[in-house]
Amino acid sequence: MQDGGGRPQSSDERACQPLRVDSERELQQEVDAITRALGLEVDWEKRIVALERLEGLVAGTAPQLGQAFEAAVRSLQDPLIQQITDR
Repeated sequence: MQDGGGRPQSSDERACQPLRVDSERELQQEVDAITRALGLEVDWEKRIVALERLEGLVAGTAPQLGQAFEAAVRSLQDPLIQQITDR
């Protein structure tokens, strides 16, 4: 069986690993790396890893950074839309 992204689903698929970021600077570095990895010229598997990293930020300590986290998520709007339309 496959998920909507064309990847086979498996019962042993990795769960999201929450990421710890302790400062706005660390958060921005993570978001910058994710943004670069979400470029349409980047291999799809690398983009998936970047999306999983974003998931880890959301599940980790990044939301505790309040407005900095909100701004970081907003900055990812266009790259995320590109991923959806490239599917």
